[in-house]
Amino acid sequence: MLIGVSSYEFYIELKKGSAQQPDIPTNSLLAGRKLWMVEPNPTYQAALRNMLPDLDVTSHEITTYQNAISALKQGESAEFIILAVTAKAFTSETVAQELEDIIQYASIPVLVLLGSSDQDVMNHITDLGAARCLSKPIRPGILAQAINDILLSDSETGTGKYAEPAPSHPADWLSGTRILVADDNDINRKLMRNVLGNYAATVICTEDGAQAVEAVRDMPIDIALIDIHMPNLNGLEAVAQIRQIPKAKTLPLIAMTADAMGRNRAEIENSGFDTFLIKPIEEEDLLSVIAKFLFKEDGGPEGFKSSAQKAFLSRRQLPVYDRPQAMRITGNSPRIATTMLNQLVESLEDSMEEIARLVEEKDWKALWQNIHKLQGAAAICAVPALSASLNRLQVAVQNKNAEITAQELKETNSEMQRLIQYHAELD
Repeated sequence: MLIGVSSYEFYIELKKGSAQQPDIPTNSLLAGRKLWMVEPNPTYQAALRNMLPDLDVTSHEITTYQNAISALKQGESAEFIILAVTAKAFTSETVAQELEDIIQYASIPVLVLLGSSDQDVMNHITDLGAARCLSKPIRPGILAQAINDILLSDSETGTGKYAEPAPSHPADWLSGTRILVADDNDINRKLMRNVLGNYAATVICTEDGAQAVEAVRDMPIDIALIDIHMPNLNGLEAVAQIRQIPKAKTLPLIAMTADAMGRNRAEIENSGFDTFLIKPIEEEDLLSVIAKFLFKEDGGPEGFKSSAQKAFLSRRQLPVYDRPQAMRITGNSPRIATTMLNQLVESLEDSMEEIARLVEEKDWKALWQNIHKLQGAAAICAVPALSASLNRLQVAVQNKNAEITAQELKETNSEMQRLIQYHAELD
């Protein structure tokens, strides 16, 4: 047994030595760049601080992930983010979510420095949308080369910040605005949070209609975007209850649906919704409807139907992946678009296996719900050929036609394999 043992923590400022370091790239794109250094650990922060003067950049130090998220939401600008995290901290769900938020909110490249060389963890971080993930500690020359390569790739491919059009509204356009997003699809919620967060909105997300009703009752909401097909309470049931809340009598309620035709459209128009948006929702349409109801700007429901017109085109006429549409949906963010596509492809085979099982069991209700959820994800990820196949499959299931359902399932599996092959070739 050890008695009277004390523990001490030391911080030592080390002077830079004269040992030769790898050269910083020639024709560097770093010179004069403004970057953020997000590093909670003071020791590593000091080490990075000593490297940066050699890179000829202007740096802003941020000591907590939450401060970085707040700065991004408030529209503060930079041209690059260095985001550092220890392997142990990344195992925390809170820290992992904060890192994901920073990567998703940023419309600029994010380089993550991870205190581990675990390749699985590093791959997971790049799947979240980071431009690159490197192990720390890191040498100045390697850091400079990595940043230079990322900026060069962004500028040459036209996917980076410098190739994007100017936003249609100022960064603080929705500052102070509280927007409710009710959707059972995680990809849709993340997309809405990121697109609206780019304009400094406060976004409250719920996963079903019952939670949406509770949110409107318990907190101030300026406008609500509510999916039609959700568990517990669907969108139509939820909006009926919301309209019974005294303070929500005039609250703008916007329906989100992948199907605004026939009976579904009539139900929306006769409900308590003010208008509807058709998935996949493009940023321009989303901002237009918000401007109409919050700021009384021109625009109206009839302007938000164009996306649905592709639903029943021949599958051969539709691309596997529609990159221009992905850019419109994500507000010109290649990182968000890539992250969403990766998440869809990663879960696609499991989702289709579950759908095939339900087809065998002829569980029409559960089958329709599973197809609808996957079709919504496919639409929002800008994979129109798969989305159209799922739409046809959904119609067959709604009609409880076993023969056509089997045929459409085969076609949908074929489109799934085309998408998986396309995605593999991207790597």
